Amino acid sequence: MYTVWFKDSKAEIVDQDREYPVCIAIEAESGNLAKEWGDKLSEQFSHRYKNTEILNSVIEPFESYEDCDLTSSPLIKYGYEATDEEIGW
Repeated sequence: MYTVWFKDSKAEIVDQDREYPVCIAIEAESGNLAKEWGDKLSEQFSHRYKNTEILNSVIEPFESYEDCDLTSSPLIKYGYEATDEEIGW
């Protein structure tokens, strides 16, 4: 599971949505490749929306989420150029 934290620099400092995470299930041959692909997609999003800054990103094994319902998280294959709508930024 790939998680990236963004900051909306145009939002008010007191806005609870100024910083927010986005989780994406990325299917790849390794965790490193999954993080690499998630970072690429996140950077593309950040470049399109200039007020959006990447704060941090991590990759965690799916097993860490065995008690969670991940059906609402998008599943993206490594190398697939997912649209903003597919990811749900």
